[in-house]
Amino acid sequence: SWVTCIQYMTQSKRLVAASANRMISFYDLNQTNYHTPVSRIENLVGVPLCIEYYAWPKNKDARLETILVGDDLGICHMYNITTTDWHFCEFKLGSK
Repeated sequence: SWVTCIQYMTQSKRLVAASANRMISFYDLNQTNYHTPVSRIENLVGVPLCIEYYAWPKNKDARLETILVGDDLGICHMYNITTTDWHFCEFKLGSK
């Protein structure tokens, strides 16, 4: 699928790639198998078109990193990373 945006997360050393198949994939650049995603957000409502990254200074409000994702529906999604050893699994909006 087409990659729509890429962002580098400086604290966790992960590359974030958004794609037209409504997925956001995370790649760990510290691993030898860096071409395989270590985490993924799937089945998003819209196609993610842009990603903005922010590294919080000194663990402010229990947040380490934040990514903001804008999609083709005009919606902005925010993901706060609160631990250094984090992992996103499949995320389905509205699922039980």
